[in-house]
Amino acid sequence: APGDEIFAVNYAYRNQRNLSRLYIMHDLRYFFRTPERRAEFLWDMNAGAFRVILREKCPEIPKSERYPIEDTVTALPYPYFTSGLAYMIAAAIRERVDVLRLHRIHVMPAAAEYHAQKANTEFWLGLAIGQGIKVELSEDSDLLRAYPWDSPLYGYAPVLTDAVIPRAVTRAIRENIEA
Repeated sequence: APGDEIFAVNYAYRNQRNLSRLYIMHDLRYFFRTPERRAEFLWDMNAGAFRVILREKCPEIPKSERYPIEDTVTALPYPYFTSGLAYMIAAAIRERVDVLRLHRIHVMPAAAEYHAQKANTEFWLGLAIGQGIKVELSEDSDLLRAYPWDSPLYGYAPVLTDAVIPRAVTRAIRENIEA
C-alpha cells in the first residue's frame, strides 16, 4: 500500500522490489568471501535506493546506518535476538507501526537454526501483537502455526484428513531436499 515501508534481510534485496530498508546483522566478512563477491556486494549496497542497517556503520557503504542495539535492548523487555528478522520486528515495534506484514518468511524445519529462529520470531510477533500492532502473515508461512499434523489448540485432536497428512509429508520431504 502507498506509504508502506518494505524491509528485507541479507540477500533478499536481490528479489524484493521497492525495498525501503535492508537489515544485515551478520559480520560483513560473510559477504566479502572473495574480492569479486565483495565488489558486487558493495556496488549493490551503494547503488540501491534503500537504507542499509548494519551492526556497525561501514565506511565503504556511506549510507549505512548502525542498528541502535543499545536503545533497542533498553526500550524493549528482552534482549533476545536469534535472527535479522527479530531485529527488524523489534525496529517496527519501537517505531510503533500499525500493521506488520510478513510476506514470504519461510522458516524451514530442515535448517539448523530453525527452532531458535522460529521461536524467537514468534516471540517478537507476540510482543508486537501485545502492543496493539496488527500482524499479517502470508499463507505460505509456518510462523504462528502448528505443524499440519498437530492441533493448534493443545489438548484438542487435530482433524487428520487424507489430504493433510500427504501434504505435510510431501512438504517436509521437499524442504529436506532443498536444504
